Amino acid sequence: MSPDVARPAAILMATDLSARADRSLTRAVHMARETGAELEVLHVVDQDLPPALRDAHHLQAERILREQVAALTDNTDVRWDVRITSGVDIEEIIRHAESSAAGLIVLGASRPGRFRSIVFGATANRVMRLSHVPVLVVKAGFRGPYRHVMAALDTSPAAARALEHALAWWPEATTEAVHVTDPILPALMPATGDYEADSRAREEDALYPLLHRLRRASGARLPLEITEGQAGPALVARLQRFAADLATIGSIGDTSPFRAAFGGTADHLIHESPCDVLVVPPAD
Repeated sequence: MSPDVARPAAILMATDLSARADRSLTRAVHMARETGAELEVLHVVDQDLPPALRDAHHLQAERILREQVAALTDNTDVRWDVRITSGVDIEEIIRHAESSAAGLIVLGASRPGRFRSIVFGATANRVMRLSHVPVLVVKAGFRGPYRHVMAALDTSPAAARALEHALAWWPEATTEAVHVTDPILPALMPATGDYEADSRAREEDALYPLLHRLRRASGARLPLEITEGQAGPALVARLQRFAADLATIGSIGDTSPFRAAFGGTADHLIHESPCDVLVVPPAD
């Protein structure tokens, strides 16, 4: 295992005070208890609110969050604090994660079906692209530690890091690596030296040295499932069949307008996955 996949010493959990955020707060507290990490709970007040309303929101949000965290951490040794700030939520989340040296950002999933989330990128999607540390998007209610983890795997460094994080952070879980090949892609590629007929097979073969290394380092059996289809839908279908409670995937950190509008595989998982999603960026 790489030395930088040690369990996080600090966790930043960002909340909008919604019911979806309650799920992520419970998960963040549990992870802090599991890892011994310090927990910072952040709420960002809209900077465009009138000053009097902004101040009232600030006081009420701090009271609510301190009560919620205190109830979840009662009789435990979890170290925690609540921070309320005003500004733009995405900017403040990234800024606080960097200033607190957080090793993990925990967020709630966006409300499904929102046009703004699809076109402009929801908070979780945009934080995922900008963050230099893993982002855990909590979608399901808390049912204890993760037990079944599915890691989306390709030949990218970010995908390898995502699988490494899954094995290091949840060593007791059953972890499966899944690689998706797109049967349509070969027909779209030009017949040049950049793409050969056997490139798909060579890509799959390139995965086995990585798997062998991780199996030896972790002691995990780590089976590899290879399936065909469009990556996002195929991974979601596999998650459902595997009954996974966590999906892990690497992020390429693409902030282009095209990617923001139409989304990539990680974006698709964040929106469509039936379980929580851990998105891991490539190493700096």
